[in-house]
Amino acid sequence: MNRQEQFGRDLRSFLIGFLGDKASSSESETTKYPGGSTYPTGPSSGYNDESQRYIKPPKPGLPDLVAAINVGARLTSGHLLLGVQKDRSIYTYDPNSGEAEIVCSFLNTKMTPWRVIIDTNSAIYVCMSGEHQTNKNNSYEILWGQIGALVKIETRKETMSIIPVNVRLQDPSHIILKENGNLLVVDFQGFGGTGSLYEVNPSSGESITIATQGVLRDPISAVIGADGYIYVANSYQTYDTPLGNDGRFQKNWGNVVRVDPKNQSMEIIYDESNIRKGVICGIVKTDNPNCLIVIRVDWPAHTEGAVLLLYLTTRKVEPLLEASKDLPRFIAHQAVTCINGKLLVADSYQKELLTIDMHSKEIISVKSMMNILGSTRGMIHSMQTIESMVVIP
Repeated sequence: MNRQEQFGRDLRSFLIGFLGDKASSSESETTKYPGGSTYPTGPSSGYNDESQRYIKPPKPGLPDLVAAINVGARLTSGHLLLGVQKDRSIYTYDPNSGEAEIVCSFLNTKMTPWRVIIDTNSAIYVCMSGEHQTNKNNSYEILWGQIGALVKIETRKETMSIIPVNVRLQDPSHIILKENGNLLVVDFQGFGGTGSLYEVNPSSGESITIATQGVLRDPISAVIGADGYIYVANSYQTYDTPLGNDGRFQKNWGNVVRVDPKNQSMEIIYDESNIRKGVICGIVKTDNPNCLIVIRVDWPAHTEGAVLLLYLTTRKVEPLLEASKDLPRFIAHQAVTCINGKLLVADSYQKELLTIDMHSKEIISVKSMMNILGSTRGMIHSMQTIESMVVIP
């Protein structure tokens, strides 16, 4: 190669890099939004409008997200689909043998997978929260209130697509696939002391605001009950001043909110503000339409977390699984699923899958999940988890 040809190649590489940097800089331009959070610039979405309104989505931008997909992954009916925050990956898991298989990993991103679901056509939907961790000064720091996204993955086609939504999703932490094909999305909104529920058409991206603000305080997950109401795990994560001379902090708490999607009315039906044992972070349907599973997380002590059975008629709870000082546990917000009278619980602290018989309330089996989470018990930070677990249809 002569000098002229080499110069031409070097100039071409420089221009490609320069123009790429300029485009990236333009795309990442941000604006301050009320409350101090940062969002990508874009048209107004009517975010603070509490009335229901359809919002026409914009053209999707280029996401800072790449999915490495295992085309050969077997999405076997009856196996579990896991969303794992520890390595930003999705796995299948055989609850009988304990064998795991990777489905995909998210690369080149600061976003984190929270809820992972799958439809009957094996299309996988993921809510990617703007929450992410940094390793700053040799210590872990978790950032919230960044921008999130909804993602659709089709493994056989080896494709990943971003669902365009004009609602400015900060920390979408939960999604439900409704019977009409739409997605119910819970936006945690990064410790903003508020939160929102949206219904999104995954094909067109059109959205409706189902509920926002009001009694919603950092909602993390939701279910649609047999009665048509939406039940929300309202984490209400607050950090109080130290108590007493020992400098200990009060623990967080939370509640369960019932939302009427017809008129947007909201009611707290179960509250732990007087108990303060941890955050109400998860809610799961059971085979009984009159009962729901409520998940409490006690971070960082792991001594008072629990899986609770909530009776909707009496609004009382019964513990099914509790942590203790002798047996710490961390059950993430959707690391529980119910099938055929059995409750499957992924404990990210002990790194095991527990099966609880819903009739006897007894643990009937325990499987190791160290092949996914690593061989040592315990957690350094709250993102070393199996965050989501569903049964593959």
